[in-house]
Amino acid sequence: MGVVAMFLLALMMLLSTQTAIRWFGYEFFKITHRFIAVLYIGACCGHWDRLWCWMVPSLALMMIDQVLRGARTCYLHMSGSKGQGIGFRCAQAEVKIIGGGDDVVLRLDFDYEHKEPWEAGQHFHLCFPSLSIWQSHPFTPSSTPDPTSRLQHHTYLIRVREGQTSKIGALASEATIPVILTGPYGNGHPKHETRNVVAVAGGTGVTFTLPIVHEVLRQPIVPQATVDFVWVVRRSADLLWLAAELAQLKDMSKGCPGLRVSIFVTREASRDARDREPATEKDVSVSLTSLSSSSSNERIDGLLASSNDRFTVRFLGDHHPEVPEIVADFMERSSIAGGNIEIVGSGPEAMGSDLRSAVAGVWSKEHVGFYWDSRE
Repeated sequence: MGVVAMFLLALMMLLSTQTAIRWFGYEFFKITHRFIAVLYIGACCGHWDRLWCWMVPSLALMMIDQVLRGARTCYLHMSGSKGQGIGFRCAQAEVKIIGGGDDVVLRLDFDYEHKEPWEAGQHFHLCFPSLSIWQSHPFTPSSTPDPTSRLQHHTYLIRVREGQTSKIGALASEATIPVILTGPYGNGHPKHETRNVVAVAGGTGVTFTLPIVHEVLRQPIVPQATVDFVWVVRRSADLLWLAAELAQLKDMSKGCPGLRVSIFVTREASRDARDREPATEKDVSVSLTSLSSSSSNERIDGLLASSNDRFTVRFLGDHHPEVPEIVADFMERSSIAGGNIEIVGSGPEAMGSDLRSAVAGVWSKEHVGFYWDSRE
């Protein structure tokens, strides 16, 4: 039984790697992790019966952990609405479908009360009871928490793939869908002493980087700070995911000389080449609640209109931006401003590899804080 226990421990370790989670999914990881842990404890007891004095506390800790998680969720949702009677209440999220074909993204928006706001860069686990009460998935809010209010606005971007995300899209025809959230989890960014930040995102990885940029811009050191926000998307229509938030950044860039916003469109060669066709019901298999075609085009045109050189949208056609050049340009400007440097990013793993290589190239010259949030 000792060999069985070691095999189970090795299997648990392999299934906990980022590669395994990308292949099999987070829900598979969570279920197998708990199941194998119980089997491992049983195998240890079978190997030597005197190990029970160690294994029983292990089982007790697992049970306590699950009870505390459930109690935390109940506490969050039973105290979530002021002025109403005591009871378990889900958040009610509005769902918008943006895009079509193989590039469909769901935008979830809802307000909910929190005892304390989360920190930029942290994530929540969302459960959709309309689909399954037993499944939850980690998502990072692209909205920035308000430290002065208990009522917080949540915005999530979810790329539609096979599985539960496609089922969530099928619920978009409803006025709202119930959401149970647990969290927040993870570390907040940036560090309080950080003065210079470059945030690089690909696709829905923008949900991790955008709140961090907003958090930096809130600090009193903004006039001296160097803040670069870089977002790589497939098509210009993807700007509709966060149209209002990008318009706000565009306005802020006019009065903040240290802020630069660079958006790269990788599958369109020019502004005129972008696809203006609206998503159809056939494309996404559900009735759409997104903006009309004309208003969508107007919002895109407003973002693409060049008003200053600190907010740019570049069409690359068939390639991706050179991440080392982006980092080198940022390092040059931040060295003039002085202060600590932090580089954060989120998106496909290939982009993460490029960003790591770029950071390694400047690490010997400057001490750089680095964090990558993988989205594959």
